[in-house]
Amino acid sequence: MGKFGSTPSVVADLMQADPEWKPVLEAFLEPYLNHYWVHSFEEAQQAVLLLSESSKGRVGFFIQETLIQSASKELELPKGCLDALSLIRCREEHMALFRHLLHGVWVCDEEALSLLTPAVS
Repeated sequence: MGKFGSTPSVVADLMQADPEWKPVLEAFLEPYLNHYWVHSFEEAQQAVLLLSESSKGRVGFFIQETLIQSASKELELPKGCLDALSLIRCREEHMALFRHLLHGVWVCDEEALSLLTPAVS
């Protein structure tokens, strides 16, 4: 895909996490890991054309210019939980993407999970 101003990146390649947390984060993000991250609609359109020309099939995109830096409502973090966003490392330009994907996602220990999960009678 060399015709781009920058090379599109697969979401899976944009983040790092400690081995302890990576399987949990990848399990949650799995539907999005093969999507491409591009800067603009133009780059996405170029990629679609190139994929069509090479019969590579379907692909999803996250477009940086559409990921508005919004002031998301801060959620109260339950005791025994970690904010999933705090468990990843990525370049600053990719942070809006991961804020979008991981907003309100917590990693909890078993005790916290039992307090968050309604009892089934």
